[in-house]
Amino acid sequence: MTYALRSEGGLDYEICKYGTARGQFRGPERMTDMPYVAVLGGNAAFGRFIAEPFPTLLERDLGQSVVNLGALNASVDMYLNDPDLMKIARGAEQVVVQITGAHNLSNRFYKVHPRRNDRFIRASALLRSIYAELDFTEFHFTRHLLSGLYRTSPKRFGMILDELRDAWVKRMELLMSQLDGQAVLLWMADNGPEDRPNMELEESCGPLFVTRAMVEAVRPQARRYLEVLTPDMPRGGRTIGMIFGETETGAANRMLPVATHAQAAKGLAAVLSAS
Repeated sequence: MTYALRSEGGLDYEICKYGTARGQFRGPERMTDMPYVAVLGGNAAFGRFIAEPFPTLLERDLGQSVVNLGALNASVDMYLNDPDLMKIARGAEQVVVQITGAHNLSNRFYKVHPRRNDRFIRASALLRSIYAELDFTEFHFTRHLLSGLYRTSPKRFGMILDELRDAWVKRMELLMSQLDGQAVLLWMADNGPEDRPNMELEESCGPLFVTRAMVEAVRPQARRYLEVLTPDMPRGGRTIGMIFGETETGAANRMLPVATHAQAAKGLAAVLSAS
């Protein structure tokens, strides 16, 4: 079953599903009864506004089927909460895990939607006690929630940030263990982890709240680690080659550019071919 996800003047992503897995993914659908590479990840893997995201380019470079399991705003939770998705991932000859942010994970303070991980479902009793002055019914998305928590009390927000980072490391370690340590970890962002500010709540083109120390904590469980950074480009050049409608310009500027996808595909092809 396929779905249309297209705005006027934008791309048709040929949204598809894989077996009984509950997520919706970038098409065209690929067969999983023959050798394939699986890609797990969020916005970058899905390739919003990108006609040929890095999984598509990688497929061409490798000459092998690539099953793109990346989903918009996905976190590690989407995979760990869906046994059928994990079965597809484990059935691949090779797996790429695009690193996603720590903000879209369920944790001691709040719960996110199991598939649409950017959706805030509810605050825990603990969070309500820490931020007793807030009305949590006003929040529907994780970024909005976290911005509200930070503005209310940067000091108290430190506890939230510590929890998110701890949850990210533990969840990533669990994912990597279920992939038998054979996955290639992929960092795609404008900057490397060490270059990112400690507090970042604005719209971001990289994994939110993820530090170099966090990446290093999970690297031993990966087969390889690849870091791909957005190259310098002229002012206004970020959206060159993207396809989007007139009302989507702001969102397109918050996505990784075409050049970053090309670099990621080239780097991954070299890594996977050498295996």
